[in-house]
Amino acid sequence: VGGMQTKVEAAAAATSRGIPVLIAHGEHPAVLTELMAGEDVGTLFEPGERMGSRKHWIGYTLRAAGTIHIDDGAVKALTTGGKSLLPSGIVEVHGEFERGAMIEIHGPNGCMARGLAGYSAEDLRTIQGCSTHSILETLGYIHAPEAVHRDDMTLVD
Repeated sequence: VGGMQTKVEAAAAATSRGIPVLIAHGEHPAVLTELMAGEDVGTLFEPGERMGSRKHWIGYTLRAAGTIHIDDGAVKALTTGGKSLLPSGIVEVHGEFERGAMIEIHGPNGCMARGLAGYSAEDLRTIQGCSTHSILETLGYIHAPEAVHRDDMTLVD
């Protein structure tokens, strides 16, 4: 049931929890026998490093309330530097959401992370592209220097 994209997404969610996944033809009557005999019966997704429960909840359980688009510098900071997302890296904000809502984070190649918003959509639109030092001056208050803190974010494939 469902397309291949759905199956791959389900495999990603399971492997992030340390569970191997095999996608095979479900209507083939001997698929389990062949699998147990060591035959190649499908595509095996090996588990990666086990993701913590909170990160898994953010990355694979919550429904996105909105989307933000980030620049190449922000993508690099998130993927290679393990950094939080700062307002300076945001180029677009889509949807209406409140602080604490789960949002998708898109780079030039599509969705690359999911996280809990440190600010509402309205506030993020106001501070997008701004340095962390100008948040207080721009908004009149500051919750945090990050748009999405690293601890509240999960990178996705």
